[in-house]
Amino acid sequence: MNFRYCTLAGLVLMGMTSVAMAASDDNKTVASAGVQQGTGYFRLVEPTSVSCLYSVIYIPNLSTDAGQRAMYATVLAAESSSRKIAHLSYDVDSMGRCNASLVEIAP
Repeated sequence: MNFRYCTLAGLVLMGMTSVAMAASDDNKTVASAGVQQGTGYFRLVEPTSVSCLYSVIYIPNLSTDAGQRAMYATVLAAESSSRKIAHLSYDVDSMGRCNASLVEIAP
């Protein structure tokens, strides 16, 4: 009987580690941006409210997803015009990798 509870507790803990956490930040400045193997990424001047692995926010699937390309274009527009990101939403996985889900440029 204890074995069942231990197994169940282990499965619950494993499930908890794979769940992503959502976070958001306002008024951030893009420090740098780049692309590697179809994944866009950028760094911010100001720290994020949640620690991101390598201080990088990723935008995956640029080669296959038009929506992701549009989001990355928004990041590049903010960087090139020196405008702030008014609102940034992102998911943080169990390893601390942050993936953007919304990017809005300030007017």
